[in-house]
Amino acid sequence: MEKDRAPVMSALTPALRDEIDRLLHTSDPVFNHGEVLRSIEAGATAEQIAAKHRRTAADVEAYMKSLQHLLVGTIPASRAAAATNAAAYRELLSRELSPGLQSYAEERLQRLLAINPDATRAPAAPARPRVTKPKTAAAKPTRTPIPEPTRDKMCPDCFQVHAGDCY
Repeated sequence: MEKDRAPVMSALTPALRDEIDRLLHTSDPVFNHGEVLRSIEAGATAEQIAAKHRRTAADVEAYMKSLQHLLVGTIPASRAAAATNAAAYRELLSRELSPGLQSYAEERLQRLLAINPDATRAPAAPARPRVTKPKTAAAKPTRTPIPEPTRDKMCPDCFQVHAGDCY
């Protein structure tokens, strides 16, 4: 075995589980697996988490199931669950990992891609909170500005703008 390559980790060891737990607890406070885990531990329900992050309760429940697979070391069987669980491993792979967890996460992600090839392999981009634009009142129609009179439209006798001849 090469010195600079970590051994392939096919089973979730207690050390890997502890590292995953630590990473989840220190992730950004946006809608991701770490935020869902912290919210659950704080006693929040799926509906409360969904309301906080403007998601559906079904989205949150999918993340809860994905967390179970992640923390127990199992692989989901359905395509949809594999895509959600792949997001968890992409979240991990976007962080600095030990060589053992790096190998384990890459192997798990590969297995999930075999179940759902549509799930992406690219590491998750740094998460950013959703920003919604505030609703504003309808814009008032703007008037077309009346152009200032130009010198060639002024009456040469009285230097005013008027219709017809000068009085």
